[in-house]
Amino acid sequence: MKKIVVLLVLALIAGACSEAQADQATGLVDSAGAEDLIESVEDLVVLDVRTPEEFTAGALPDAILIDINQPSFTAEVEQLDSTLPYLVYCRSGNRSARAVEIMENLGFDEIYELDDGIGAWVGSGRQLVTG
Repeated sequence: MKKIVVLLVLALIAGACSEAQADQATGLVDSAGAEDLIESVEDLVVLDVRTPEEFTAGALPDAILIDINQPSFTAEVEQLDSTLPYLVYCRSGNRSARAVEIMENLGFDEIYELDDGIGAWVGSGRQLVTG
C-alpha cells in the first residue's frame, strides 16, 4: 500500500513538472508548419542563424540574421525582445538547435525551430528570398 501511495505522489510531481515545462512554447515545426507561422503569427521574428554568405544566397521571407558562429551571438540575441515569438532556422538544424537552447536559457517565451532547416524548406518546394 505504501508503494502505491509513493508511486502516486511521484506521478503527480512528474505531471506538475511537465505542465510547468509546457508553459514555454518551443518545438520543432516542419516546413508547412513554419509557413503557417510566418503567415499567421503576429509579430513573429524569423531568425536565421547561418553565416552572412549563406543568408545572402537565400533566406526565409523577412528573416533577420544573427550568425551563431560569431562570439557576439549571445549578446546580440539578448538585445531581442524575449516576449515575441521566434522561428529559428539554419541549414540543417544543428546550429538552430544550439540557438534555441541559448534563447531558452535567456528566458525567451515562444521559440519554434524549423525541423531539418532550410534544406527541408527548399526540399518541400518553398521559395527563398535572395539578395
